[in-house]
Amino acid sequence: MKPLKKMFAKAKVIVSKAKAPAVAVSTLAVTSIASAAKAEPAKVVDTSAIVDALTGLTTPIAAVGGAYLTVLVAMTGWKLLRGMF
Repeated sequence: MKPLKKMFAKAKVIVSKAKAPAVAVSTLAVTSIASAAKAEPAKVVDTSAIVDALTGLTTPIAAVGGAYLTVLVAMTGWKLLRGMF
């Protein structure tokens, strides 16, 4: 049991040492994105056409997913019924 405790103690030290650089990197990324957005607001990409196209595809995607789930339920039900007799 003692080697296991030592291993967990080492893991805790590694995790605690990794937190500070991770926070620094994520903070740097957020500040660089924010400053880039402030510096060049004219380069914003217009995504309305893509969003409209994806919104139009929700119904066919839902229909295919519903059909797939119906087939799975039917197959499982058939197997259950076949197993009963």
